[in-house]
Amino acid sequence: MVTEIHSERDFEREVVEKKGFTLLACKAAWCRYCKVMLPTVEAAAEDFKGQMSFVSMDIDEMENLEPLGLVGVPTYLIFKDGREVGRIIGYNQKKTFYDEVDKILGNKEK
Repeated sequence: MVTEIHSERDFEREVVEKKGFTLLACKAAWCRYCKVMLPTVEAAAEDFKGQMSFVSMDIDEMENLEPLGLVGVPTYLIFKDGREVGRIIGYNQKKTFYDEVDKILGNKEK
């Protein structure tokens, strides 16, 4: 399941204060690649359940995004205990996306 966040308080609660790994999907309603990546992100939320939480936000709904250093969407930021430990930028095929997530999580080759 991917949890939608809509405010800075949601971000604090679901990302900064969360223990363990969290993937934050930064997207926009107008972004074609964000829409194409959606099934991959939703599948990953199921496949990595228990290892990582998944949250999503529309960058056009949020204020003060400068600290995240986004250069475009889609961008997937991975946090551990509220600190960024990796990012995946742009469109990726499912296998590539999963391989990057596995690498950041420290999972062995499958």
